[in-house]
Amino acid sequence: MYGVVLAFHLLVCIVLIAIILIQSGKGGGLAGGAFGGATQTVFGGRGATDFITKATVYLGIVFFVTSLGNPRWIVERAHAAGAVVYHDATEKRFAEKAMDANVDGLIAVNRHAGGHLGGLAKTELFLELQEFGVPVVCAGGIGDEAEFLRALDIGYAGAQLGTRFIATDECKAPQAYKDAIVRAGADDVVTTERLSGVPVAVLNTESVKRLGQKAGPIARWMLSGRKTKHWMRTIYGLRSIWSLKRGLMRDAPDKDFWQAGKSVATISSIEPAGAIVRRFAQALEND
Repeated sequence: MYGVVLAFHLLVCIVLIAIILIQSGKGGGLAGGAFGGATQTVFGGRGATDFITKATVYLGIVFFVTSLGNPRWIVERAHAAGAVVYHDATEKRFAEKAMDANVDGLIAVNRHAGGHLGGLAKTELFLELQEFGVPVVCAGGIGDEAEFLRALDIGYAGAQLGTRFIATDECKAPQAYKDAIVRAGADDVVTTERLSGVPVAVLNTESVKRLGQKAGPIARWMLSGRKTKHWMRTIYGLRSIWSLKRGLMRDAPDKDFWQAGKSVATISSIEPAGAIVRRFAQALEND
């Protein structure tokens, strides 16, 4: 299985490099490069650009999905360059694997996070991870200063905010996505297994209602198998990355999926990212 994935990964790398080199060639990429005449004949000028853009996106998704594995080599290279590495963990067993790779800290993804989330509450998860003796960052359920200070009181070294920074002036997400976060309450966030095979927290849009929240019988059967679960997760992974990425690019709540955590309950406005950071810093200073 590993050999097949590795060979496929190398093939994707070669094709992706070739496409990137073609795009960076003189004359504006495929439409004006060495293959310009042929691609314009087949696709037309606009068609060539659209095709190569979509090919780059899809191959990039496949590249990242097939890159998943033991992070030790990445940690070693990061350390050699003077960087520090924090690794996501939703429970103790994943933290153990991360610590085996010599990471510098852990990001505790709790059950209130947006996107892929854990199953434990903030305090419960911290108690599981504190024994490793490295800084633990809280991820999930923090949308205002009060929740931030509460996480620090639990013992967390810091906080990772995702949903809060979608509703900012600088974020390039669609305006409808930002507005939906501001309007939403905690009950408007649901989890679905139909995107990646594991629970993903999203806003309960019409597209999510049509998709459903539980994996189908064939998918559940494949996910329960020791070997078939890897194939099913790969299929789900490719589809979910594309679907969630597309949701960041257009105003189409009836077609796309918008990730969000329970912190929507404390987000009441769209504002500059700097204003949020300064307000949190001031709250910490005054605490």
